[in-house]
Amino acid sequence: MRLRDKVSIGVGVVALTWCVLALGSALRWIAAIDALLVGLALVPLVTSRRGLGRSPLIITILLALVLTLLQLVPWPAGWLDALNPIGDGLRNDGASLAGVSPWDAITLDVPGTLRAIAYFVTLLGVAVIALRFAHSERGRLACLSAVAGICLVTVVVVAIHTVFDASTLYGLYTPEQASPPVLGPLLNANHLGGLCALGCAVSTGLLLYPKQSRAARIVWAVTILGTLVVVLATLSRGALLAALAGIGVTLGTYAAQRLARPVDRRARSARRRFMMTSLPIGAVALCMMTVIVFTSTGTAHQLEDTSLQEIHDPRSKYEAWRSATTLIEEAPWAGVGRGAFEPAFTRVHKASSFLTFSHVENEYMQAVIDWGIPGAIALALAFGWIGVVALRRWRDGPLAAAGLGGLATVLVQSNVDFGVELLGLAVPVTIVAATLTYTYVRPLRSKLVAPVAVLRLALIGLLGIVAYTMFSPMTSTVEEDHDLLDEHPSDDVVREELARHPLDYYGYAIDAKFELEEREPDVIPLLNHSLELHPNHTGLHRFAGRILLALDHVDQAALEYSSALEGITDPRNIIYEIDHSFPANKAAEAIPTDYDSLDLIVTALTKDGHRDIALQWIRRVVEQRPRDLTAIDMLYMLAADAGDDTLAERAVRNRIAVIWSPHAALQLAQILLRRHADSEVLTLLANVQDWHGRIEDQGEAWLALCDAKLALHDVDGATKCLHRLDIEGLLVGEREEIKRRLDEIERERKQQDLLEHYQTGTPDVVLPGQHLPKTKPPPSTP
Repeated sequence: MRLRDKVSIGVGVVALTWCVLALGSALRWIAAIDALLVGLALVPLVTSRRGLGRSPLIITILLALVLTLLQLVPWPAGWLDALNPIGDGLRNDGASLAGVSPWDAITLDVPGTLRAIAYFVTLLGVAVIALRFAHSERGRLACLSAVAGICLVTVVVVAIHTVFDASTLYGLYTPEQASPPVLGPLLNANHLGGLCALGCAVSTGLLLYPKQSRAARIVWAVTILGTLVVVLATLSRGALLAALAGIGVTLGTYAAQRLARPVDRRARSARRRFMMTSLPIGAVALCMMTVIVFTSTGTAHQLEDTSLQEIHDPRSKYEAWRSATTLIEEAPWAGVGRGAFEPAFTRVHKASSFLTFSHVENEYMQAVIDWGIPGAIALALAFGWIGVVALRRWRDGPLAAAGLGGLATVLVQSNVDFGVELLGLAVPVTIVAATLTYTYVRPLRSKLVAPVAVLRLALIGLLGIVAYTMFSPMTSTVEEDHDLLDEHPSDDVVREELARHPLDYYGYAIDAKFELEEREPDVIPLLNHSLELHPNHTGLHRFAGRILLALDHVDQAALEYSSALEGITDPRNIIYEIDHSFPANKAAEAIPTDYDSLDLIVTALTKDGHRDIALQWIRRVVEQRPRDLTAIDMLYMLAADAGDDTLAERAVRNRIAVIWSPHAALQLAQILLRRHADSEVLTLLANVQDWHGRIEDQGEAWLALCDAKLALHDVDGATKCLHRLDIEGLLVGEREEIKRRLDEIERERKQQDLLEHYQTGTPDVVLPGQHLPKTKPPPSTP
């Protein structure tokens, strides 16, 4: 091997190590260093007189790069409006309101598209280097060993952080938005699991490769075990399925290779040994790994959690896929632009109030969203070419099996993740793909040496240019610009941010805040445009509500606060603000009736001393959701506490209409007794002897039935009712209530007896509190 090749390989290994171990190249400056390292690895090859043949890998990356570059070309306004009328209209409206001049192109976010260009240029350089060495079996072994080796290093890093229970990566970087089950170079658990799944499949093929030392095979066996353990530890279902698919494809390809060899005496003997030893051992090993996987507690729990309910969860990736179809419908021909997904997606995804998606987490759908249907079809054909070339090499021994297994992991996980969007996973995948799509390296004709050298220099220069752009503010992310606005809020910073990200809601909201402070009339249009770009943002609706309240538009402010509460999990702060900002008769209208956690709203209102608002609100909820038993019960509770028997009766009657229960019937009976509807109580409790359930409810119902009979002066019926209640023993520990009522009945019976005697004319019977009428003495007889 020539010195230039050794230098190129050495720098290439450094680039691979850097792009994986340095946060998977998730940050811009790390990706910029990736590009510089790849460029340095290409420098020794500039003067080489050998050239590559036509590889589908190079063609595919170039196609993606060209499609992305076309999205940055300025197009006539009419064409842009025809390709994406909604996105282009929002960009133009925002530019007019904010007084900025964004770049008019197909892409809706130029910095994101520039980052995508840097991504593809870096992969192009990686592919050129990998293909140069993959034409030989020794080179393919080196490429696959480098990928498996970096995966082993990743496992070691994860193990060290786990043993020391580290909360910061390398003791330097504290994850801000990620909280992975295990801490590794790739902070996202799905991405870390995907990288280890790739390493597991590749290491399986390397373990089967015979032309290496026993020590090397031990290393690959350790790598298989370590990567599989990390996959399980990440709790990533997509990575787990990808690992199993990759191992299965690797072993299946290897078995097919052994069985498809020409039949001669030596081959027959080798096949017999394979059938009798290797194949059974491999099958047992695969079964053992499967058992380990499905007996892992965390993994089993994750697989059990996959249900239809999760598919319909508004915060899940499946709902994000449904929302993303809106972007495809709006821009089917050219897409929204590679890298422009995040600012465009917040407008069409309702759950954006809870979380944001940087990618749609499905690489196949992502291609259609980014490049449109024609671009996605062209890329699909190019990837199909890669697949055909790769499959044709399935006979090329364990190294080909390792490559096919590695690509299978990516194909599987790309259905539910966006791992290859990071260079930390895309670079190893490109190297693995090069071992299957290589072309033979031949000496160049003398007249082609100079042009090829110029092309190599151009690629190195392009890598330097994209590295510069990745260091500069022109490729800043939406998140970075939000942080900048928070740290240095000013008109100039806002204008620069909106010129870079014309579909970012946050810049228009900050601009509206500045306009409000300066009492400018443009605050409402700016705020409306911000809400149009992110219609479900809690903070925007809350801000709009405050402005409308300040302008004395109470009803409209109530609608904005109601929208703000729909996108928040902890409503207490906003509820407190509503309590102290709205008139008492309007506060309940500012709270949405379709809020999921009713108890949070009621608790927040009652704890703050606003039971009247809670009662008004829950009454509106029941009117909108008349079959919601939780809301009905809360309405009854609040009405009973407030002493509003009319509303409490309405609530309990509503509950009985939905589903009858002894407790609800008892509650209604007690309300009817208080308003002396005794005859209705008798009808309601006529079948009390057939009730089942709580003994306390049965006892109270019998007592209510007795009270109703007593109120209707049915003394005999009330007496029988109380005696039966006493015999049944339903009022445990409360016999005094029965005795008191029986004593009352006895007093009433005595009064009735005395009254009957008086009415029949008996003069010597005087009722309590009454006096005999004064009579004149009888006349004396003559």
